Amino acid sequence: MTEDEILELKIRRQIYQHIVKYPGLHKRELVRFTNVAYSTLDYHLHNLIRRNLINAEEDQGFTRYYATGKIGIKDKKIINILRQSVPREIIMFLLLNPSATHESLRNHLHLAPSTTSYHLKKLLTLQIISSTPIGKESAYLINEPEYIIDLLVTFKQIFLSNAVDQFVRTIVDIHPKYLRKQEKTDTEEKKD
Repeated sequence: MTEDEILELKIRRQIYQHIVKYPGLHKRELVRFTNVAYSTLDYHLHNLIRRNLINAEEDQGFTRYYATGKIGIKDKKIINILRQSVPREIIMFLLLNPSATHESLRNHLHLAPSTTSYHLKKLLTLQIISSTPIGKESAYLINEPEYIIDLLVTFKQIFLSNAVDQFVRTIVDIHPKYLRKQEKTDTEEKKD
């Protein structure tokens, strides 16, 4: 069966298009976006997985869906972490404030010290950030800032965040090289 034949049903095509446009969606988000009953969605997701058009991956208690062959493993890992508001805020703050300390992060984000430490440890474990000792403190840096910025610009619509939108506008103003990605994303949104 060809991809066109599999996606012949309007509802199945709609589900698939949402997964392509918003990689990493979970079922509840898909129900909201598509306005499809949970059981109907389940049926079509299972069919799309069985036909190898999408794949499902577990991520901290959620099953996230991706179009097969559209996003790499590394991108999925970063997108999954960027979908979480606190790690995303930490990453955006570090992109704008390289070498920020635990205290400056905690103060800017208004987080408890333990919450800040928890998320920093998670980002360190995933090798998204690294730390450098500075006296009794540590300074934190994004390991691949251009790569992270590229993902934020390319997939800004999946984060549904005004902070991400503002961050992308700021980055594009400061670094016009990202304008190409921004224009491409905006053009794709207008087509839908």
